Parts: sequence; structure tokens; C-alpha cells
Amino acid sequence: MKRIACHQPNFFPHLGFFRKLLMADVFVILDDVQFSRRSYTQRTLIKIQHTGKWLTVPVIKKGKYYQKIADVRIDNTRHWKKDHLMTFYYHYRAADYFDEIYPLLKDVYSEDFEFLMDFNMKGIRMIMSYLGIDKEFILSSELGIDKKGSEKILGIVKSLGGSVYVSGRGGSAYLVEEDFEREGIRIEFYPYPEPYPQLGFGFIKGLSIVDALFNIGMKTRRLIEP
Repeated sequence: MKRIACHQPNFFPHLGFFRKLLMADVFVILDDVQFSRRSYTQRTLIKIQHTGKWLTVPVIKKGKYYQKIADVRIDNTRHWKKDHLMTFYYHYRAADYFDEIYPLLKDVYSEDFEFLMDFNMKGIRMIMSYLGIDKEFILSSELGIDKKGSEKILGIVKSLGGSVYVSGRGGSAYLVEEDFEREGIRIEFYPYPEPYPQLGFGFIKGLSIVDALFNIGMKTRRLIEP
């Protein structure tokens, strides 16, 4: 049984991204799909006291509505990196693992990237390194599957000889399960990770994994284990 998972190269993704990563035998980064503005590829959610706050990487948008994720350029005329780091500092400095995680974030932001995907992948690899996750990626652009939506995912899984496709529950909104069944491929929806201690009031689901790293450090690995 060979498990395949696919995902956009998101900006400091949520916990589910990394659970799916651990469940998959082969993980495909969707770099040749259309970039969706105001999506998790460009922004991520962190917690401020009892509410969520979006952090957004500014990108060049004029005349580029239909660009692919791999082609999206960061708008480096704006002072976004300093603003992000200040936000992390002021809202997580009381977290138990701030002294471990904040220097790692500073390193991610220390390099000047032209393309959004390259910046996002550096963040993803930093998190993988910290949590001891050793996994290689395949870029969807390398596979040459010129289709969209569910057909593209199915084509990717077939091209890699997969028998199981690992998906978040959101995949049920666009995956045509009958097509997968016809090809003898099972769709496996991963369970969302359990709640963990957060700063402030209550628990907010769907935050960037950075929130968990600040609050529980290496214990985050237990949350995402299949």
C-alpha cells in the first residue's frame, strides 16, 4: 500500500499539513496550480489573546491574476518581515518555548527571497528539521499532469503508483470519490490533531503550527503523529 499526499506550499502551515506529511509515503508540493489570493499560501493564522490574527506575505498582484503558485513574487518593497517578527515577539514572548522557536523564525526571515514558494518552503523545512521529520518532496510540475482539481490529484496519484490518497476533510468538497474508486484508489481522510495548551483564552483550531511550537515545543511532534 502506497500513500500519496498533495498540498500547496503554504506559509507556516497548520498542524494538519504536517500530519498528512507524516502519513504519506510520497508528498507532492502543488506548485503548478493557480495561486488563490488571500489563501493559506500567502497568509497564516496565529493567536492573539482569545482571537486569531492573520499574518500575510505581500505579493505582486497587478496583471497576475491567473499565475501559478511557483510564479508568485513577493512584494519586497514593503517592510513585512520586520512586522511579522515583531508580531511573533510581542504575542509569544510569554510562551514556554519562545527562546527555542523565535531564533529559528528569525533565521527563516533573514534571507531575501524573490518567490513566495521559496520563502514558504524554507519555513516548512525549518519546522521539519526542528521536529525531526525526514521527508523528500516531489513537485507537481515535474509530473506533467495537465489537469485541474480532482482530475489532477487523481492523475498525480496514478502516476506515482499510489493506492491511497491522504486528504484533509476539506478535500471532500472537490474530490470526485467515484473516480478514485474506479481506479482502485482509496481516499483516506486524516483526523485533525487534538487540542493543546495555547496562550490566552480558549482554544482556536486551524492556527499555524508555529503557535504549537511556541507553546509546547517538541511535544508538537506527538500531536501530528498518525
